[in-house]
Amino acid sequence: MIGNCVFHAREQDGLWQCAQCDYVYKLAADKPPVRNCPNAPDLKPAAERLAAETGDPSILEKMAHYAVAIARWMAAGCPVRSPDEVERIYTEYCLPCERWDPEADACGICGCGVHAKGWAVRNLIAMLTERCHEGKW
Repeated sequence: MIGNCVFHAREQDGLWQCAQCDYVYKLAADKPPVRNCPNAPDLKPAAERLAAETGDPSILEKMAHYAVAIARWMAAGCPVRSPDEVERIYTEYCLPCERWDPEADACGICGCGVHAKGWAVRNLIAMLTERCHEGKW
């Protein structure tokens, strides 16, 4: 994830110039433009370091995993597993898994919610299109 330019108005001509990369916005404007800056600090390594230290996915990684799962599930027509199959997977594979996060009731690998019961939108196991990231189910 890259940050935005930090613009300031130049006194000589009133154009906006980025303090980080010296990019000049060539059109006069009342407020600064928004632009990804090639010289802005990259925030992704900090998130990766945190995930490496804790062993848990970052909030951005969790959101990305969930968004991909939902998109795949919706594109397939929202197919679901039977309630018995969901409960069996949860009991046999998720609960005993060393990556299981009982406080979050979520997978410790991807961060998605996994439950014995419940609506598929909030339960990765119930989505027929989804599988365990370690191939357990």
